[in-house]
Amino acid sequence: MENKNFDWSYHIDALGDLPDIKMFWEKQFVSAVKNTVPKGKIKKILEVGCSNGRWLRWFKNEYDCEVFGLDNNPEGFRKDGIVNFEVGDCQKMPYQDNFFDIVFSLGLAEHFKKEEKALLLKEQARVLKPEGYLICSVPLLNCSLSYAYVKLNYDLRKGYKHFRTTKKEMERYFKEMGMEIIVSEMTGNIFESLFENGKFEFLLKNKLLSKILATEILIIGKKHD
Repeated sequence: MENKNFDWSYHIDALGDLPDIKMFWEKQFVSAVKNTVPKGKIKKILEVGCSNGRWLRWFKNEYDCEVFGLDNNPEGFRKDGIVNFEVGDCQKMPYQDNFFDIVFSLGLAEHFKKEEKALLLKEQARVLKPEGYLICSVPLLNCSLSYAYVKLNYDLRKGYKHFRTTKKEMERYFKEMGMEIIVSEMTGNIFESLFENGKFEFLLKNKLLSKILATEILIIGKKHD
């Protein structure tokens, strides 16, 4: 994935040890996970494309489990005694079959072509235990305001490559793997920064507006034997 201008070091330094959970998609993500994944049986969690591991620390706090992070760029890794970081290829991960109770990725699959996305998710399903949860959040890259923003700001200006990604497409990958889809929704709002201090947050929850102005796709599936 070519990256012409993006300063990765600056990006990593700007990240906190934990997610802020201020953005609307983050709040929806947290709510969906808490309402879907029961506590008590989760022992090992993997994030694919983990950056500095901030979301893994959140899972550690919530589920009191062992957390693992895989990324092909180790710049964000830190020896904190919490996250088990490892450099690796997300298409051929260095973990055994049926090892994790949760495998998740946030903003990863959209960088791959359709056939590669399917293989990427199959690899995540491979290392997931039966009755485990596969969680995938990606930018909504369809005919939308979000798609136009991403293509102009990231692809043209910063040299990234994002491929068209739809909710139906992501659902199809999960179904082809035999995953039970528990959550499938569009989250976020491209204009949420206009609503300060949650004053107009009720507008973000409007069903029609949420579909038109959404920025992310969230799919949570459960693996069965």
